Amino acid sequence: MKQTWVRIHPQYFSVVTMKVRRCTVVKLSLSKRSYMLLVLPHEGANLHDIESKLLTDVMSDWHQSLQEGLLELSLPKFSMSTVTDMRDLLTHMDPEIEAKLLGSLAEFSQLSNIKPFTIDKVNYMSGHLVVENTYCVCARL
Repeated sequence: MKQTWVRIHPQYFSVVTMKVRRCTVVKLSLSKRSYMLLVLPHEGANLHDIESKLLTDVMSDWHQSLQEGLLELSLPKFSMSTVTDMRDLLTHMDPEIEAKLLGSLAEFSQLSNIKPFTIDKVNYMSGHLVVENTYCVCARL
């Protein structure tokens, strides 16, 4: 299967080089509220060693150390989607809300004449980005 690459022309990203952990971290925004952290091991660094030490405090340190840097990224084309069970989400928030929106108190007369008309399943699907294979980060700092 041929790998398709996406090139992001030079622009400013939040980036940090972690000499002790022997990697460079780039923050790639996906939307206003979501992002991904790309971790590029330095030459000769063991990716397994870096991954095994990925704790919450390590990522917090990365966030505090990020600085703007001009980068040119080349990534494999990737995609990701998320499916959320809205009934489960609403039930855990407030059972009364779930009943009014999807349950016995919901009004679906515009959708069907069947009485009672209820919804069995509601999913929310959103598209995001995900790496399919490996990636390359070319940096100019």
